[in-house]
Amino acid sequence: MSKHINKIFSMIQTELKSEKVELANINELSSIVQKSRGDESEMIDSFLDAKQKSKTGIKAAENHIKNLKSVNRLANEIESASKDLGINVTKIKEWKKAKDFLNSNPINATEKMISKMKSLL
Repeated sequence: MSKHINKIFSMIQTELKSEKVELANINELSSIVQKSRGDESEMIDSFLDAKQKSKTGIKAAENHIKNLKSVNRLANEIESASKDLGINVTKIKEWKKAKDFLNSNPINATEKMISKMKSLL
């Protein structure tokens, strides 16, 4: 009889161990699902923020291009008028700053940025 009792006891222990493992897996599963829901929410919120910021960035970039074109047009007009008057335009601080600004802000770089921002929409 003792052999049967030991066998039954062994089976019960094995079953209990199995249930503990299953419970541990269920707790881990539940924890991962909960964390994943949080990550999913953060992902969606970040995507929506990126879309909104892209819309704002596109508008700013389009305004920047308009401003660059205006600066370029005015700088060229001033240069032309200065030549007619015999004035060395390169000595005019504001004109030089405008030209430096134009040289450091090529329109095609802004257009590429607009394209990248549009890809987020």
